[in-house]
Amino acid sequence: MSLEALIEAIHASPVRLSLCICGAGAGAVARLTQVAECSRTLLEADVLYHRASTRIALDGLPKHLVSIEAARRLAQHAFNVSRTVATAEARVKTPSKEKAHQRGSYLFGIGATSAVKTSRARRSGDQVFVSVWGGAVLPHTFDAHALEQDTMEEAVGGVFDYHMHMPDSLDRAGQDKQVELMVLHAIADTVARTSRAGPTSLLHSLLPVSSKGSTSTSMDGAAAEKPTRLCAVPALSGPHRISLDTAHEMAEAIQAVLSYHPAPGKPEDVCVLWNRYGELRWAEHLPYDGEWNELEVSTPTEAHSSAPATVEAMRPLRLLYPGSFNPLHYGHTELVQAAIRVLRQQPSYQHDPYVPVQVTYEIAVKVVDKGAIACRDLQRRVAQFLERGERVAVTNATLFISKASLFPGHGFLIGIDTAVRVVDPQYYSTSTDPHEAEAAMVAALQRDIGDRGCYFVVGGRQMSDTTGWQDLTTLSIPAAIRHLFVGISDEEFRVDISSTELRAKKRARLHPHPEAHSNM
Repeated sequence: MSLEALIEAIHASPVRLSLCICGAGAGAVARLTQVAECSRTLLEADVLYHRASTRIALDGLPKHLVSIEAARRLAQHAFNVSRTVATAEARVKTPSKEKAHQRGSYLFGIGATSAVKTSRARRSGDQVFVSVWGGAVLPHTFDAHALEQDTMEEAVGGVFDYHMHMPDSLDRAGQDKQVELMVLHAIADTVARTSRAGPTSLLHSLLPVSSKGSTSTSMDGAAAEKPTRLCAVPALSGPHRISLDTAHEMAEAIQAVLSYHPAPGKPEDVCVLWNRYGELRWAEHLPYDGEWNELEVSTPTEAHSSAPATVEAMRPLRLLYPGSFNPLHYGHTELVQAAIRVLRQQPSYQHDPYVPVQVTYEIAVKVVDKGAIACRDLQRRVAQFLERGERVAVTNATLFISKASLFPGHGFLIGIDTAVRVVDPQYYSTSTDPHEAEAAMVAALQRDIGDRGCYFVVGGRQMSDTTGWQDLTTLSIPAAIRHLFVGISDEEFRVDISSTELRAKKRARLHPHPEAHSNM
């Protein structure tokens, strides 16, 4: 059977998808577009070839670019693109509060990453990973920020993973062709699972002839020579369950942090994170897990030393901004911008004022002296950031030691009131000798914060009518740990407002005092 017939069957199905291909395999896009009615299937296609392109697309780099975890992240991003495009289309084609159109009831993202022949030395073999992320969607799937999951049916989907080694006998062009066919096979296999738009023999026509019906993944020389067949049967795993709508996905992830109790040998601290595209990262929870390249994080020594900048030093700056954000207001966002300006003025970055900065807002599920925050309340706070395209994490980390474990290499953006507690020796030692207590504090901060590549960026604050404005210049810090603190002056940032004041003003608007209307 011809490849054109296969693609016609794909276009005739209700499956709609986006592609995110890292490296080889871009020919799959051309194959799809060369057959009529491609717009029925393909929503968007992205080909990432440079590391910087991948970092931008995924809002970070996986530890290993050629891995099943990287393929999943690419597929997740592609699904998010599909949902965004379908959402825009649904708003145009359907009246408000009316059921979304039936066309495109299956949405997917396809991610592919591969290692093919190259002139550079490489430890891994030639191989390709493809992931498919998605499933049957429901009308509310198109509302990216809906929070009322209790009244909505959950749209459940799955993730399928494909993996294949490529024989050394193939040249670079031949391997690229195999990646292309692998992507097309994953799409056809998805059509076969969901809609059966064509006979199985057609939808599986890219498999090697001699291996049909076999679960073997061994290479087949004869099949490798055929330009329109895979050289082996790909290894298939899955499905891994996912929620296709934001509300259920968010609630499930947050509840997992709220109810977390570490098993023996498991970490004490956990975190779920949404990147700036609203894509969930969830450690040790398939298919959302995966290691990220923390080696690209700058360290306080590199960022704040007076030594000449080097290539190694010019790595992205990463900030973690802990807070309750109830609500998020302009004081928070202005403090972030001030911190970025200050860090870019440090000696190592003065010749590159546009060094990339990644900011993650962090909400701890339990607040010291206040107890746990309700899941629905946390959802509302997280949604503030997703609507703005900001990174946000929900953690169980109440101490900075725990935050440093979860976010090594990050600068912690804090206020002066918090900084006062950070350098208070009573939190580090029970000794009545002030010198011993201070030594314990210095050792703890260097070991638990500095040695993990973390540091503090401190903003000023109007403390009280008597104390007035305070910033890092008013705080006494031992010389041994002074390098762990970067101050933001009042010239860079000064906003005399708090979330508490904003909540009080909102309550006053909603519930005005009855005496205010007594003379009307």
